[in-house]
Amino acid sequence: MPHFPSPQKTRPLLRRPGFWILLFALLACGFLLVGSLLRPWRMLQTFPLEGAGWQPGVPAWEAGPLAGRSRFGAVTVESLGLVVTPPALLGLGAFPELTVQNVAVDLENPTAGRELARERLHPDRFPVRQIRLTEVAVAVPRGDNTTRLRVDAEARRNPAGNLEATGRLEGGGVRGSFFARLGWDALEDVVSFRGHVRRDRLPALFTGPGPPLQSALQARPEEALPVEATLYLDPEWRFAEAVLLLGNAPGFPPLAGVVEGRAGGSLSYRMGWTYERSGEGAGRAFLRGSSGGPVSLRIDAGPDQPVWHLDAPHGWREGAPVRLSGDEALWEGVLREGDRAGWLFLGWGPPPFTVPVPVWPPFLEVRPRTS
Repeated sequence: MPHFPSPQKTRPLLRRPGFWILLFALLACGFLLVGSLLRPWRMLQTFPLEGAGWQPGVPAWEAGPLAGRSRFGAVTVESLGLVVTPPALLGLGAFPELTVQNVAVDLENPTAGRELARERLHPDRFPVRQIRLTEVAVAVPRGDNTTRLRVDAEARRNPAGNLEATGRLEGGGVRGSFFARLGWDALEDVVSFRGHVRRDRLPALFTGPGPPLQSALQARPEEALPVEATLYLDPEWRFAEAVLLLGNAPGFPPLAGVVEGRAGGSLSYRMGWTYERSGEGAGRAFLRGSSGGPVSLRIDAGPDQPVWHLDAPHGWREGAPVRLSGDEALWEGVLREGDRAGWLFLGWGPPPFTVPVPVWPPFLEVRPRTS
């Protein structure tokens, strides 16, 4: 009797391995697609901004206007434009470019703003290869006043993920171009600036070293001094040191020096410059001290003069005790704000030196106290 195989029963769909593989693949693609559509918004929300969401387009997405407030202050943005690619949306690469236009930043707490930027501009949190900033207005508190800056900048991520930015800066008494290298590695973070600084509106970096430097700058004839500065930052992007070259223009001797940051905001500084001695040749001045602390001024007035030292151990301020030494003698006195010069050294009694006191830099006059 012939044998006929019994027909196979159809396996339920839920018991087929291929069904589950296909379902898993579809779900994974769905989650990936939804996640990709939200990726730009999640990236934007690393900063405290709220407003109109992303408006997808090809090949760029747009957002704005946006506004936000946190412990660093307030920020408003008129528009954002994000160039998108499939690899960037899927998390397989960085977004090619982000443009930010018409930004207003009110830094009520600059320290918190620096901390927020350092944390959230990290390549893992803000994966953009190039960032363009146009028409940026930044308000920075400075004592009882506010310094307003205008910035246009362009930043690129190098292969290591660090930001290298170039741009122009104007406001707060300075104008010029800058370069910045900001990273998250062991290499130096640095900002270099080349431009001009106004004598009547010196920024904090120049006023921090105190009245001697301010007076030396204000005694110069130029309304705006050429300036070249290189600022070095510590790993937390806090100011560590600045190398300065001021007044490097034809016909005017430059003032060069180093300003160092300290924990708590104090500054120490070393400065040197030359000055004319009314037909007696050039003298050289060297200034060192700390903001709010002791100040020392050394004068090399020429080969026929001893090296003179003026020390203000209690700081450079009105009424502070001061000492002048030279030619193996010491003359004590007091500091006063002057009329013709920026400051006066008023010595007690006649000068005790065997040689005449030389002509000093234009901001300082040395004479006996008459009463």
